[in-house]
Amino acid sequence: MIEESIRKFAQENFSDKYFPVIHGETKMIHPLALIVKRHRSFWKRPFAKMEMTIIEGLEKFAKSGGEEAFLTTLNKMISEEKFLIQQKLSMGECYQEFGVDVSGGAEVTLKMHQDLGDLQLGILSQKYITDPDIRTLLANTNLDIQKMVSFEEHELLLITSVIYSEKFEVTGERKREMELDAGIEFPSIARILVPNASAHYKETIIPHGVAARNVRGPLLFKCCRVDYNKESNRLEIHKGDYVGKTVTTTRETGRPLKEEDGEYDDTVVNLHTDETDFPDFTTKEDAEKLEIIKKAVLVTEQTRTGRKERIRKYLNWFEEALIVDEYKLLLEEPLTSEDCQFLRDTSLPCTLNSTVLDLTPLTKEEIQGYAIAFKRLHEAPDEKWNEIEKTLAGSE
Repeated sequence: MIEESIRKFAQENFSDKYFPVIHGETKMIHPLALIVKRHRSFWKRPFAKMEMTIIEGLEKFAKSGGEEAFLTTLNKMISEEKFLIQQKLSMGECYQEFGVDVSGGAEVTLKMHQDLGDLQLGILSQKYITDPDIRTLLANTNLDIQKMVSFEEHELLLITSVIYSEKFEVTGERKREMELDAGIEFPSIARILVPNASAHYKETIIPHGVAARNVRGPLLFKCCRVDYNKESNRLEIHKGDYVGKTVTTTRETGRPLKEEDGEYDDTVVNLHTDETDFPDFTTKEDAEKLEIIKKAVLVTEQTRTGRKERIRKYLNWFEEALIVDEYKLLLEEPLTSEDCQFLRDTSLPCTLNSTVLDLTPLTKEEIQGYAIAFKRLHEAPDEKWNEIEKTLAGSE
């Protein structure tokens, strides 16, 4: 939600091409820092099609002896502006109430209230470099061939504008509350015996704290595509692209992004280079998915071979959904009764002998969660399977 609030703020005040920066290794975010964009592993969280890794300032890739001259020229070309108004961004508050009459006499009222607090920013400033200056600097910068060779096959970008804030602090009472009232109307005799039958449940969740910053640091950045010309050993702004002020569009933050949205489309900014492709199962949702798999797949199969075959089968389903970015898939083999049992346990619609797999009730994050769970099981070594089967035997 913090990133979404910052994206919306950027869209309304600057343009929809800015990427938000939260915390992390932010010192490397400055004009003409080099970025590598590549396909993001389906197994990384949060889910996204692409990721951008900020490598270092372009001066680090200049030919030996050229770093100091590059920085001297760059510093002369950078322009800076200040915005004196301090900003306070609401990260969202909502209140919802649902009333449901259930057949048989039950009346259920569900109340939900969520307040994510406010993001307090300090005085904002911007550093940027213009299109003609970038082209001039790139044309005059001879690069280190050995350092650039690893980037030849990747899409490259350069940061062209950075917006800074002198403060970054989440304030307010952040909480999420859910209250359930169920007044149950019994048949006449039961009403005499139990005149005031009802059920009440209330839960309050306080979100984790957010790190604060009271020094000037990057809040947003914008970039442009560049190509590495091996013959001239220089970077060039991608043909047809230009660096400059982008007119703000009316695109809503929450709507699906189109292909023409370019490098902004479904992309995660990776400031941490020590991410793993397989996060540990640490969330409640992960444990729930494993429990469903255990009951619907592992327990119902009698042999390890049978369990592994079904795990591989379901892994292929969820992996394909991520690859083709489709929620309905055509299957080569029709759904079996065992498949339908698993799908029903995951609250998914299914029809016996159908060749259509419907995952539309699931979000991308949930599909990714099942894919990760099945991949973990699929790649588990024999000693792990021995432990799993001991657990299954003990639960019978």
